[in-house]
Amino acid sequence: MKKFLIVLFVACLPFSTGHAREIAVTMHALTASGVGDSIGVIVVTDTGNGLRMTPYLSNMQPGDFMFSINENVGCHGQITGFDTAIPGLAAGKALWQMPTLTVAADGQVTQSVEIANVRLTDLSQRTLVISKAASPTLALAGFQSERVACGSLELY
Repeated sequence: MKKFLIVLFVACLPFSTGHAREIAVTMHALTASGVGDSIGVIVVTDTGNGLRMTPYLSNMQPGDFMFSINENVGCHGQITGFDTAIPGLAAGKALWQMPTLTVAADGQVTQSVEIANVRLTDLSQRTLVISKAASPTLALAGFQSERVACGSLELY
């Protein structure tokens, strides 16, 4: 009987590993003074064609936001040569730009976005960043966007 159960387990193993893998990334608000409170999570699912990112975020300003996967791990900010604090600058540049995230009037966003040809393994030691159009001060310093939320993938 024991031998039968082992054979059955091994036979079913390919079916059990065929399910999509997913992780939940905690997103934090970014301010000039640093990393703020959690605004929710983004569930990242590895599909057959790429990644699906399903946000469960709240307490955001309504409107459209840019969403990217950035090159470095880290959400802390830095001060530029113009004495301007840049929240989330440690995340580095965007490697993959995602479709626009639209935040509803109640400050919540739950609509999934997808990106092709990117795998969950590509996210190791990366950061998810949500940005909006830059303020005039940041634009003068050469930045096109202002990072408003960040989630580090240092554990993956």
